[in-house]
Amino acid sequence: MILVVGSMNLDRIARVERVPGPGETVPLQAVDLAAGGKGGNAAAAAARMGARVAMLARVGEDADGAFLKAALATAGVDVAAVAETREAPTGTALIWVEASGENRIGVLAGANATLTPAAVDAQSAPGRLFETSRLVLLNLEIPLATVRHAVDRAHAAGCRVLLNLSPVADLPLDRLGAADAVVVNGPEAAALLGGAPPADLEAALDAARRLVRAGPGTAVVTLGAAGAAAAAAGTEIARPAVPVQAVDTTGAGDAFLGALAAGLDRGLDLESAVAVAMAAAAFTVTRPGAQAAQPTRSQLWAWARRRRLGLPPWPARGDGPAPAGRGGAPRPRAG
Repeated sequence: MILVVGSMNLDRIARVERVPGPGETVPLQAVDLAAGGKGGNAAAAAARMGARVAMLARVGEDADGAFLKAALATAGVDVAAVAETREAPTGTALIWVEASGENRIGVLAGANATLTPAAVDAQSAPGRLFETSRLVLLNLEIPLATVRHAVDRAHAAGCRVLLNLSPVADLPLDRLGAADAVVVNGPEAAALLGGAPPADLEAALDAARRLVRAGPGTAVVTLGAAGAAAAAAGTEIARPAVPVQAVDTTGAGDAFLGALAAGLDRGLDLESAVAVAMAAAAFTVTRPGAQAAQPTRSQLWAWARRRRLGLPPWPARGDGPAPAGRGGAPRPRAG
């Protein structure tokens, strides 16, 4: 099973031809509400790939939180460890999406900031989530102390850690071990290593090698439309991206992360898991939204066959798919 300890946000998405400059007003083409947050997005992506996934997070006692829990359950994620709190409202992301598909995002942490180490222990205890998981997936939209605690809990339980260092922060990579993996994009790699962001796959592969030397056994550096590179003991990968016409890049990195986690959990080697993750990200950017744009495993393989991408066989072993959620997600109130 994959345990995701991370953020859940309601995305408020403004679609525009281009974002406004200082003091400028531009017309909005549409305003949408969607389930998001790096943690929730990655959990949904992994579940759609057929992985058994549990989410450990916090939302507010409000309509937005109810909407997010229902959306994840519909994607097949176990949300029993998603707690509601009166301390803060559900996290929110404000997203501008341009006609080119590029986005700009601002995030209000809200209830995500209340996911303390003590909350992780309390919410994980009933289902013994660390003890029954094989991989723990983390991002940095929750407090750093909580991320550190979750890494320690995962290692104590014998779980592999997959850490998405986004948004980048001061979290020493030497906390990670040989079985663990870190995933960053180009600017995040530059912030961690110093210097300019990698401009091409060769530079991304060099950054991945340097990240591995800092602690984790595996490092993946994504470059969006330019592709991705990865390094691990005895393995180096540099793959160009799948060429697509982008509609909305929101959530593409989370789709990559969730599919990568699902592939590794199911037993794919790193190269095969990266290939699946890149295809999932490419599929996602061709559709609007974050969680709503992510493919199921059957959708992704059918899409890949039409484009002759040659994805690897999906291993039969593993935990199998999580039970599908019942019913649709209620629509939250705007505002």
